[in-house]
Amino acid sequence: MRHGAHPHPACYAPDARCAVLWPLDPICSLKRMPMHIHFCNPDIAEHPTGGNRYNAALRTAWPSNDTCTTGTAWPEAPAEADAWLVDSLLLRDDGLLEAWATGPPAVLTAHYLHLADPTQHDTPAAQEEADRLSLFGGYVAPSHFVKEQLSAHSIAPRRVVVGPPGLDHTFRTGRDAAGTALDPPAHLLSVANRFPNKQLIPCLHMLEDLRAVPWQWHVIGDETLDPGHAAAFREAVAASPVSDRVHVQGAASAQEVRAAYARADVVLCPSRFETSGMVAREALAAGVPVLGFRVGGLPETLGTLSDACLVPAGDFAVLRTRLHEVLTTPRLHTQLAWQAVRVSRGTPCWAETAWRIRQFVQQVAV
Repeated sequence: MRHGAHPHPACYAPDARCAVLWPLDPICSLKRMPMHIHFCNPDIAEHPTGGNRYNAALRTAWPSNDTCTTGTAWPEAPAEADAWLVDSLLLRDDGLLEAWATGPPAVLTAHYLHLADPTQHDTPAAQEEADRLSLFGGYVAPSHFVKEQLSAHSIAPRRVVVGPPGLDHTFRTGRDAAGTALDPPAHLLSVANRFPNKQLIPCLHMLEDLRAVPWQWHVIGDETLDPGHAAAFREAVAASPVSDRVHVQGAASAQEVRAAYARADVVLCPSRFETSGMVAREALAAGVPVLGFRVGGLPETLGTLSDACLVPAGDFAVLRTRLHEVLTTPRLHTQLAWQAVRVSRGTPCWAETAWRIRQFVQQVAV
């Protein structure tokens, strides 16, 4: 914006703590009216997945003059609501078609779609999702990457709003003012639920080849959604020659995760696919470099850090080399940490994301 220009205040999210102000034209031209919004969540809503955390934060930040309800079963979804916000895990749910026939306009929150995942886009699940996309009046994409994938399935861009995960102000720890220091052993951190897609076992094997460098790896994440894979990961750690350097923890509170970021020197995100990367956003805000693969929406999240921190998908050899460079070059680590904070300043707060999505939902509902 040019110096001295003053946007119309109605076009911006009304929260003084927000780091970014987004113009909402032409959506903001609608006269705002109180609405009843129902959040249709999956039955695993209590688990700390990225989608569930997004839904909960969005619901908390939603403008207070609207009526918001939440349910995890289609019979609970009120037909009298002005709109439903439907989690994408429910897209293939058997009750969707019957509920859709009598319900209000529905907006799909596309946290994860098989059809957007390059490793799953040709599966029967992806085809079933594609067949049902037309049921919705609008779509919330957590990244421009997801919006592009929806466009590839004939969804008009005007029917999609990009609502990236917001950032709670408590994650902005002020580490940029204090600077960072890389003292051995380096503290590596991964915040990932135990799913094969997170590639924690291959990451463990990668770290075994870095035994000459002093490090400790702390892994935090839910172990109940896929208990078989969680057990396999713990068994791999127990059998590893670096088992004494790996600390495995189950699901943790937000306060514990923030404390883990504060201790971390590098956050490892070796996922096979991410639609956006909430963990990466939080790590950057704490001034922690994020290393991972160039997949999905992660390059968008890392912005100008992408070339330095992301490597070709699935190439653990290159990721190991990059990690070795960062851990053995203190100056490089410090530069990446400062850049992380600068990139994070472009992340919206949750009030902004909620405001933008709310305006879009009103446009769909009227």
